[in-house]
Formats: sequence, C-alpha cells, structure tokens
Amino acid sequence: MNHYNPDTKPDSQAWLALDEQSRMKLAEDYHRDARVRLERSARKLHAAVHAIVETQLATGHDSAVRALDRLMTEGLDRHNAVHAIGNVVAQHVFKVMQGREGERPSSDVYDRQLDELSIETWRALNE
Repeated sequence: MNHYNPDTKPDSQAWLALDEQSRMKLAEDYHRDARVRLERSARKLHAAVHAIVETQLATGHDSAVRALDRLMTEGLDRHNAVHAIGNVVAQHVFKVMQGREGERPSSDVYDRQLDELSIETWRALNE
C-alpha cells in the first residue's frame, strides 16, 4: 500500500500489513499533498490519530465501525467521520497522559462514547 485517502476505505489486509510508522506516514503524506496547513507537531499528531482510527476500523472494532457507519448515514463524508472518531480517541489519549487515578478511561467508556457519537455531538464540540 503506497497511498492513503481518508475518503476511501483502505484495504484492511494491506493497511494491517503496514507497521504503525508507515500508516502514520501515509496519513501525513495525504494531508501534506492535500495542502492541509498544520504545524509539524500537529501534523504528526493528526496523522497518528488517523492511523489509530483506520486501524480500529480495519480490525473491525465494533463501536468504531458502527460510529463510522452512523456518522456517514447522518451526512458526514468518510474523512470527517474519521475525524469525529479521532476526537474521541484524542480525549482518551489525553486522559491517559494525565494519569489521574480513578479517571483512567476504559474500553467500555470508549465504546460507549463512540456509540453515543453523532453528527450533532461532534459539531457541538467543534463550535
């Protein structure tokens, strides 16, 4: 696999055959070629979140797959649906990095948040 376009579902086997660095590079290359303006550190983080979400989708993580389908049915294009799911991923990564006892995110919480994710809740976060 030598190309990534978040508007098109990547071949799951080809995606999973790549190591994480290669997945992130593909996402970063896509955004650079699309002339998305992000600072270098933000570009790398953005690419990492894309790689995480696409990997969850490729492995069939049920709540991520359901969220993507629901968001696209509600009117988001695939790329923005990946961003919406990525927003939930980023919230969980941030909580893990804070490391407060009793507030650590669990996979159950993550799955519930993805199951509650809608176009309206995502837009509310971005206003």
